[in-house]
Amino acid sequence: MDSTERFTSLSEEEIQNLRTELNSKSTQKSNKRAAGTLRQYLMEKKQRSDFENFDKVTLNAALSQFYVNLRKPDGTKYKMTSFESIRHSLNRYLKYPPFNKTFDIVKDEEFRNANVNFRAVMAD
Repeated sequence: MDSTERFTSLSEEEIQNLRTELNSKSTQKSNKRAAGTLRQYLMEKKQRSDFENFDKVTLNAALSQFYVNLRKPDGTKYKMTSFESIRHSLNRYLKYPPFNKTFDIVKDEEFRNANVNFRAVMAD
């Protein structure tokens, strides 16, 4: 009889790594780039930059301003697809390890103001 155990005992870190790897390397890079952009914006505006620790109300307010003020490094506006990609990347960044947020910045009612501003910029 085989002495291999049927069930493994993965550590919490190993489980987190499995969850992180659900996204491709390029997606992970995109998520980090979007998070870095938001962090840079917050720092430039002299606000707390640890947005991963914000409550929903504070994050909604930050995103509301971020979306309407976001520009490329050369000062021009992003294309609609790039703008959408940043928002979705931020959402994934917050939802996957190590943050594991249960809320959704794209769909949840608590982020209504931010998403109205997002749509307004998209329509512009």
